[in-house]
Amino acid sequence: MWRYFIFPVLLALPTIAGPRVRVVVGPSAPPVERHAAELLVRELQTLFDADARVDDAPGSPEKTGTPADTSTAVILVGTPRSNPAIPADTVGKLSTQGHVLKSSPRGLLVAGGSPAATFWAAAEFGYHFGIRHLLSGDLPPAEKPAPRLDGIDLVLEKIVRAHV
Repeated sequence: MWRYFIFPVLLALPTIAGPRVRVVVGPSAPPVERHAAELLVRELQTLFDADARVDDAPGSPEKTGTPADTSTAVILVGTPRSNPAIPADTVGKLSTQGHVLKSSPRGLLVAGGSPAATFWAAAEFGYHFGIRHLLSGDLPPAEKPAPRLDGIDLVLEKIVRAHV
């Protein structure tokens, strides 16, 4: 008898929502950078149960990199050339293989020296929080990490030099 009463009550309870995240790509971003943004959305949903979405609208929140709603986190994806919200001086000088994950007042920068490097930066984001990308599928961490996008400062460059 009680189970018939409790089950509908449990269904009626609202679910606890994760953080809201806006993943911003440039309006003319190449397909690889758009794919990187979609990867970030999937990783955010897996890691933090986030309400994440890709946004490339040229409205003022994307241009300034600050969310209109302070409860929404911002991740800026791309290169300084493809995403006007990413200033070149924030990313620094990168090779075509270099990529960056860096917290800034505008949001988390997921950037690279090329579109491919930007995708590597998106994969590095997941790795940073415990996702392991395997050929058979992505493996999430055993325990969900805290949804903190501040305090990240990774610059990754190639270290193997070709001998000529």
